Amino acid sequence: MKRSGLLAIMLFWAIMIIGQNIQITFTGTGEAPIVDSVTATNLTTNQSVTFPGSGTLILKQSSGIMSLEDNPMQLRLFPNPFDNTSTLTFNQSEPGKVQISASNLLGQAAFKSDQHLEAGQHSFNLSLNSSGIFLINIIGENEKSSIRAICNKSTRNSVGIVGSGNMIPGTEFKYSMISNNQQTTYSLAYSPEHIMHFECHSDNFTTIIADSPTTSQNYEVEFIDCTDPDGKTYRTVTIGEQVWMAENLAYLPSISPPTIGSDSLSHYYVYGFEGADKLDALTTENYRVYGALYNWPAALNACPTGWHLPSDEEWMALEMSLGMSSLDADKYGSRISGDVGKKLKSRSGWYRNRNGNNNSGFNALPSGRRSDDSDFNGLADDATFWLSTPRGTNFAYYRFLSHYDWVWRDTTTDKDYGFSVRCLKDE
Repeated sequence: MKRSGLLAIMLFWAIMIIGQNIQITFTGTGEAPIVDSVTATNLTTNQSVTFPGSGTLILKQSSGIMSLEDNPMQLRLFPNPFDNTSTLTFNQSEPGKVQISASNLLGQAAFKSDQHLEAGQHSFNLSLNSSGIFLINIIGENEKSSIRAICNKSTRNSVGIVGSGNMIPGTEFKYSMISNNQQTTYSLAYSPEHIMHFECHSDNFTTIIADSPTTSQNYEVEFIDCTDPDGKTYRTVTIGEQVWMAENLAYLPSISPPTIGSDSLSHYYVYGFEGADKLDALTTENYRVYGALYNWPAALNACPTGWHLPSDEEWMALEMSLGMSSLDADKYGSRISGDVGKKLKSRSGWYRNRNGNNNSGFNALPSGRRSDDSDFNGLADDATFWLSTPRGTNFAYYRFLSHYDWVWRDTTTDKDYGFSVRCLKDE
C-alpha cells in the first residue's frame, strides 16, 4: 500500500504540472529560415536557458519545489533549487542494491545508476546539464523515496551522480555520468503574469521577442537585416507594430574630440574619448557597451539601409504601444503613465540601482551625452536619443531617460549635442 500510494502521489503531481505546461517552438523567417539557438529568460525570476533552435521549450507553471510526503529513506537535496550541482543524501535501512535515477516531468529519463550500498546514510553529488524540474527516485530492496528538484541553470555537458557512499565490501562505485546530447526539450519555471524574453539567433542575425505566452505556440521569428556600413549587425525587437534596434547604433565613420561641434556638419563621438584616432576609439569599453554618440546632422544619415532615425510621432507610437496614455504622450517634459520608462530601460547599469525592467526588449542603456560645453556627462545616469523632427534652424526633438522612471520629451536642445541613436525599420 505504501508503494502504490507513493506512485499515486507521484503520478498526480506529474499530471497536474504537465497539464499546466506551455510548449514553445521557433521557426525562422525573413533573412534566415533556420533558428540556430534561443536564449529564453524569465525576467520575473531572472532564470534563463539556452538551447538549439530546433528544441522545444517547456514553460512549467509550478510554484516551486516540494518533497513527496512518503519519504521513508529521508531523502534530502541541498541546496534546492540549485545551479549545476547539488548534494543528494538518503538513509538505507538494510544493505543491498539501490537504483538512483532522475527524469523530467514529461517522463523522459535523464539517468539511472545501480549501486550496492551498506545500511546507513549515503551522499552523492547530483549534476544536471539543463535547467528545469526533475523527479529524483531512490529505489532500494524494500523501500523507495522521491523528491522534486529544480535546477535554475546549468553549464554542464553531462548528467548523473558522483560520490562514494558506503559501499558493500567487494563492490565498486559505478560512476554514473552520461552525456545527454540528444536532449530536445528544455524547461523554465513560469507563471502567466511573468515576462519572457526569447533572444533568437541565426548566423549574424538576432531577434528578440518579448511576450507572456498563455498557450502552447510556435513563434515565427523574423530575422531582419540591420547592418551598418562598417559591417556590424544589430539585434532587433518588435514593439507594437514597429521594429526597432535593440542596441545603440555604433557606426563610426570618423571620430571627433568633444571640443569640436557643429549644428550643420556631421560629428561622431565616443563617450570619454578625447583623441583623434578612430582605431583607438573603437577599442574603448564605452564604445563596446554604449556605441557612438552623434550630433543631429550625423544622426540623420547614420542608420543602416532600410532603417531611419525615428520622428517624434514614431516615438510617441512606441510609448503608447507600451501603455502610455495618448494625453501623456502628447505632453512635454516628464511623462510617467504606463511605466514606459521602466519598460524601456535596461535591467542593470543605472545610477543608484534605479534600473528598468526592460519588459519591452528595447534595453535602453545609460550612455550619457556630449553636451554643448564641450564635455561628456551623464554616463550611468541617463540616456538621450535623437529624433528626426527639427524645430527651427538650431533645435530638434529628443527623448531623455534618467535614473528616474519617467520619459522626458522636449524640443529645445541644440543640434550640436552628441546623443545616442536607435534606428527604426522603414515600413
